[in-house]
Amino acid sequence: IEKIKSPKHIWSKTGLSAVDQSASYYKKDGYWNGTVWMSHQWFFWKTLLDLGEYEFAEKVAMRALDIWKQETDSSYRCLEHFLIETKRGAGWHAFGGLSSPIINWFNAYYTPGTVNTGFDTIILNEKFNNDFSELKLIVKSYSNKTSDILICMNPNYQYQLIEKQKDCSLVNSGNGNIVIKVDNTKAGNTFKLHIVKQ
Repeated sequence: IEKIKSPKHIWSKTGLSAVDQSASYYKKDGYWNGTVWMSHQWFFWKTLLDLGEYEFAEKVAMRALDIWKQETDSSYRCLEHFLIETKRGAGWHAFGGLSSPIINWFNAYYTPGTVNTGFDTIILNEKFNNDFSELKLIVKSYSNKTSDILICMNPNYQYQLIEKQKDCSLVNSGNGNIVIKVDNTKAGNTFKLHIVKQ
């Protein structure tokens, strides 16, 4: 985690480098060995949620959204990857499928009614009310450590977790984004969560 967060290693002004920037094979004009790929960052982002690192996961997503917007506003192209040195897109210009992580990040943080977990948590059931100000959620966690569930709800309210299970807590991170921290001690536990506006 320390190396992922370090600007000397993986974290850069353009996002998460596909390879460590201190590696001998890192190249400023590389393809995989010197650039940022949105699809690659998506896997890091999901894993950060698995590791209870929602704050850094949000930094990854926001930087990706900013870099993508900057490039598409400038060139109106959907490029393969992004150069760390210039923060500009590169590669083939019509890779529409590589925009999927961007769409998913936008939904995760700006579209009420969206729930995201890491790879180790499965959503068994989710039910929002009509204005996305209440959620009943059942998840199963295959982790035995702290993990995060990111939920985008109606931004007009603050939220609380009722019928709270002892291993879960809620963080109001603003703009309708809330995080449920699951402190799981046994893989395979099921959690029933009920989130309502305050």
